[in-house]
Amino acid sequence: GSERQAFLELFTPAGERAVATGFGLRLHGGAGRRGGLEIKKSYRVYFRKSYGDGRVDYPIIPTAEIEDFDKLVLRANFGDGRAHGSYIRDQMIRDLHSEMGGMASNGSWYVVLINGKSHGLYNVVERMDEEFFISHLGPGEYDVIKTGNTVLSGTRQNWDQLRDFISSTDFSNEENYQQLASRVDIENFTAYMIVNLWVLNLDWPHNNWYAARRIPDGKWIFLCWDSEWGLAGGPYGPEVDPYSFIDSGGAYGHGLSRKLFFALLGNPGYREYYQQQVRKYLNGPLSPANALRQTHHHRDIVVADIEHEFETRGYGKERWHEQIKEIEEFTQNAGDYFQRYTDQYFAHKPSPTTEDRLTLTQDAEGGRHIIYRTAKGQLHELASTADASTWNKTTISLPGTAPPAAGQPSSYTLAEGQQQILYRGQDGHLHLLSKPAADAKDDPWQHTDLTAQLEIPTAASDPSAVVVDGVPHVVYVDQAARIRELWFDGAWQHYPLPALPRTDGDAIISRNQSTLYVTYRTMFGAPCEQRLSLENIAPGRRPWIPRLIYRLPASGQPVGYNAGGKRHVVFWAAEKWPHDDPFYFDGIERRQPDYRRYEGSPNALVHAWDKGERFRRLYQIGNPPSPVGSPAAAGAQARAVASISLQEPCWFWKVAS
Repeated sequence: GSERQAFLELFTPAGERAVATGFGLRLHGGAGRRGGLEIKKSYRVYFRKSYGDGRVDYPIIPTAEIEDFDKLVLRANFGDGRAHGSYIRDQMIRDLHSEMGGMASNGSWYVVLINGKSHGLYNVVERMDEEFFISHLGPGEYDVIKTGNTVLSGTRQNWDQLRDFISSTDFSNEENYQQLASRVDIENFTAYMIVNLWVLNLDWPHNNWYAARRIPDGKWIFLCWDSEWGLAGGPYGPEVDPYSFIDSGGAYGHGLSRKLFFALLGNPGYREYYQQQVRKYLNGPLSPANALRQTHHHRDIVVADIEHEFETRGYGKERWHEQIKEIEEFTQNAGDYFQRYTDQYFAHKPSPTTEDRLTLTQDAEGGRHIIYRTAKGQLHELASTADASTWNKTTISLPGTAPPAAGQPSSYTLAEGQQQILYRGQDGHLHLLSKPAADAKDDPWQHTDLTAQLEIPTAASDPSAVVVDGVPHVVYVDQAARIRELWFDGAWQHYPLPALPRTDGDAIISRNQSTLYVTYRTMFGAPCEQRLSLENIAPGRRPWIPRLIYRLPASGQPVGYNAGGKRHVVFWAAEKWPHDDPFYFDGIERRQPDYRRYEGSPNALVHAWDKGERFRRLYQIGNPPSPVGSPAAAGAQARAVASISLQEPCWFWKVAS
């Protein structure tokens, strides 16, 4: 907003004038700007020589350990103030992060009078721009980025390069992980994530963040800001699972910090490190004793002025004391909740569905080939003529090196007519059966143990395959609930999809032109789809992008297809979430132009389709009977079931007889 000239006098608690100078005054903040003059506003103070002193040489904020300031922020604590707040949450969270080794905006407390009239207690804090980092880290130039990728100093070039790097790189590869560690301060970022998840700051990471690095080759660090929803300040209870939020809830799609967290969790060593750091901080700065000490420290500083302000405004000081009690209770229980949720999240193992799934391919002459497995792992084929007038059943004779199938097979046909069958063995290895050509019907099947050949993790789910421009692409879920892609373009290669959102079981691959889609249900029950444009890949770079449907839980396996230029997902909605509901702020969703509230019933077949970045439109599909297993989809461009040409999308599912 516009800057107004004003005059500042600062008095010590003893009543002595310590500062007297002209300055520039601006409104500060986002939602807090709204409303009339009766609403307590936040301000930004600029000391400029055109008004008076260019810098104020006085320790306005003693904990900052610097004595001259060129600007300040006067926080009214809009989200944690007025009649409903404690006023101390944001400062307390920044102080906790500082005790964890993070860099933080220091703050102090002042009663602010404007034209002689008291506007109440303000949290006077450092503004985190380039001057802030120079004051604390030393002279130099800094890239400083905040919410909305807003550049406060420097440029976005390195920030955008970091985003591209983490969006398309496999960090289970130790060399890639070390490259990331050379760009990001891993210890700083880990503490930043832990404190925000522990306090349940769920108005983040899409909002309220800062990041900075020294130019030209400094590591990125992350800083807390405006964390007022934390410490029981948000519209949710203290028992909310922060991992359901960051994995499958309202954190979806927002901010580089979430992408970075996902990328790091793709590294086994980092997963161990993160859990160690959780235990370390829960026994240190985030322990009940230390968090309670911080609560009482800030309570005791502000209590007299806050009680006066609440009484003057007619709120009643009892309401403020109730807020302090909520923080006290939160600090005593948060550690137990957070440790339990951390243990559950990292101990999760996939639970693939066991279904009587068939695999169907169509050869160049129009003949159909159905592959299925019997109870003892034997594979069989049903083959038809193009007009389906004749069907023949044969038993697939497995080579001596090929074990029986443990799950349901997947099959596909290459351009040369080569038939391929892929299945999971009892040891979790993926086995490929192939015939060299379409006219080699009497030749024996050739066997390849892909898991052993590629030295990839064993499978917990059955593989799913699709062919694009003659290249087969296969996905499966490993024992750590990580989805992995294999493809053959002259040699078999492999690549893991992003570590989060974590899958609960199976994953199904489909395609539309040059884009791959992998559809699955997350461990928290949300339907999810990851997509990869094959036009954007490069050696060692495969930028898979996740999209969630987080307003309804799925029961079983969702499936996706393309029709009418849109991406569609069909799933059977569960009556309730398998765990606690993944939190998301519905107020943000309702403001989107393509938002539609789901008006169907639970335990129903649901059709979701996207308009842009998200699946916001959810509709119930009639009133079909309840399924046994998961639905499947087929259409003019859909390959979720088979290579069958249909004019309109169709859905299939099995019901109890």
